Amino acid sequence: MRWAIIGLTPKGSLHNAIVVLFIFFLPVNKSASLVAAALFSLIAYLMDPMFNRVGEFLLTLSPLHGFWTALYNTPVVPWTRFNNTLVLGSLTVALALFVPIFVGSVWAVTKYRERVVAIASKWKLFQIMKVSKIYLLYEKLS
Repeated sequence: MRWAIIGLTPKGSLHNAIVVLFIFFLPVNKSASLVAAALFSLIAYLMDPMFNRVGEFLLTLSPLHGFWTALYNTPVVPWTRFNNTLVLGSLTVALALFVPIFVGSVWAVTKYRERVVAIASKWKLFQIMKVSKIYLLYEKLS
């Protein structure tokens, strides 16, 4: 789910660097992270106009002007590039979609394991791969 934030938001922001560090230091599937980041980047490309409107709405909302000014004058926070409409809008949408994406991902992985892995485990190639030294090493390390 952390990779959805990377995929949905523009690259080069401080929050993306923090998420990448989490991915490398926490026990998550790195290949799934890369695939999901690529997939969500494609989705984000199509949704950029909406992200821009959300960011513009938030940045021009009168009651929040003092908040944005204080945030911008805080050390390190400007490196998040929150004052960019696209960055703020995409991060806001990504955070709002975090729980639905998490729930959907858990459901999809469960269904995948029930159906696809159950069928594939009967294949001869799958059985040969499971007894190979490379797969056993992978199982040991993961």
